[in-house]
Amino acid sequence: MAKNTGNFEKLKAPNQPITYTQEQLNEIVNCVKDPIWFMERFLYIQHPLHGKMHFEAYPFQHELVKTYWQNRNTIAMIPRQSGKTTTAAAYLLWYAMFNPDVTVLIAANKFRAANEIMLRIKYAYEELPNHIRPGVSEYNVTSIKFDNGSRIVATTTTPDSGRGMSISLLYLDEFAYVKPRVAVEFWTAMAPTLATGGGCIITSTPASDEDMFAELWFGASNTVDEEGNEIPNGVGVNGFKAFSAHYSDVPGRDEKWAQSERAKIGDDRFQREYECRFAGEESTLISSLCLQRLRGIDPIARIADVRWYDKIIPERTYLVSLDPSAGVGKDHACIEVWSLPDMVQVAEWNSNRTSIPNQVRNMQTMINHIYQDIKRQGFKGEPEIYFTLENNTWGEAALQSVNDIGEENFMAQMLNEPRRYGTVRFRKGLNTNGRSKANACAKMKSLLESNKLKVNSKILVRQLKFFVSKGDSFAAKPGEHDDCVMSTLLCVRMMQMVTNWDDKVGELMRDVFDTDDAGQRDPLPFSIMIN
Repeated sequence: MAKNTGNFEKLKAPNQPITYTQEQLNEIVNCVKDPIWFMERFLYIQHPLHGKMHFEAYPFQHELVKTYWQNRNTIAMIPRQSGKTTTAAAYLLWYAMFNPDVTVLIAANKFRAANEIMLRIKYAYEELPNHIRPGVSEYNVTSIKFDNGSRIVATTTTPDSGRGMSISLLYLDEFAYVKPRVAVEFWTAMAPTLATGGGCIITSTPASDEDMFAELWFGASNTVDEEGNEIPNGVGVNGFKAFSAHYSDVPGRDEKWAQSERAKIGDDRFQREYECRFAGEESTLISSLCLQRLRGIDPIARIADVRWYDKIIPERTYLVSLDPSAGVGKDHACIEVWSLPDMVQVAEWNSNRTSIPNQVRNMQTMINHIYQDIKRQGFKGEPEIYFTLENNTWGEAALQSVNDIGEENFMAQMLNEPRRYGTVRFRKGLNTNGRSKANACAKMKSLLESNKLKVNSKILVRQLKFFVSKGDSFAAKPGEHDDCVMSTLLCVRMMQMVTNWDDKVGELMRDVFDTDDAGQRDPLPFSIMIN
């Protein structure tokens, strides 16, 4: 006999013979195949205001369930009061009912929260038609056992939670709010269990950007390996699939609602609980709404580790920039290619194991590839290609490599820091100092947030999300990289220079960059060769 803590009359006794119609059998088959089909047709929830009602998932909840279903490990950062707990309860119930002999462990930061999830599961189970649900042999406050051999167990998150259990699916609710020491010890205890084949779902709003949830989230958000290759299916380097939602994904939550809620709870709390920003997180250069919009795409081609995102079009102007590095396994070097006047990211290469001479040779190869592709398409004129590199730090060695190859062997015009009248020393390339970096950052921010720059690289998107305020400037968050951002900043500076001097581009883009009138222009940003 089932041990009942719910509505006994609504329970299905275990191991009872039942006769099914063909229609009922078809429904069971469809439920097994698709959790969303099951939820849309049979699931009821208990709404705090409206009582019993059919579960009608928002579009983002459909995507969330799909993510749970198609990935072994998922970590989801979702705003408060968005239905994440109800969605999780529905999925866990489906998983246990239609997968025999599995164990689902629910762990929450407080017993009340774990019990709330279990109550939602029980209510949903009790409202299901008899032919859909299995019988129950155990129905306690903290556990349910079905006659298909599966069970659901709820507990608080402690270092010993689940120890010794054979867990098929672990669900962690509001993991960011578990005490840091407990979270680390719990995860250390759970990792061996998950490594043997168990799955994991973590949902939470963010707290500190240095806790275990943040560590797992950042690992899941990094979907590119050290060689710049996209990990299949968008899974992170730690094996988790990241999922996020915005408050506007919930119907009725528009900017007017947001302003009202900010007034009630304060901006800091609103950012954490509804915009899913980590407490203590440094301010990013690019606004959170813009970063939410940026996605990146898969390359259309890979040639010698270069990721190409767009076709070469003869009528466009191409900008190629190199942010060099030592190439000894620490900081990355990066080459970016952007086109004008459309301001689209065309190609990208980065590596931390390539010597400086080879970094420059790679840039030459990319430039010459663009040139030859344009000529191969029958273009009669001279392709418009410009290139540059950062000339401070490792730039001196990179400039020497350019000289060794011969600037004339780069099928492009090199852009340099404008020679100011009265200066004695002239160096090719562009110098990154406090002023030039600040100006480029401000321009890149404006172009991105006004949707003028088309970012295609997922690596660049990630780096922009961790390009944060550091004193009077911006840099990568500790443990992250900003090579693609820095190379893109060089391209933004080149855009402004080319717009000022290239009449074809300038006609289309002077309103974007507010360039000087012809009579007030700076000296030419490139060298003129006189034979």
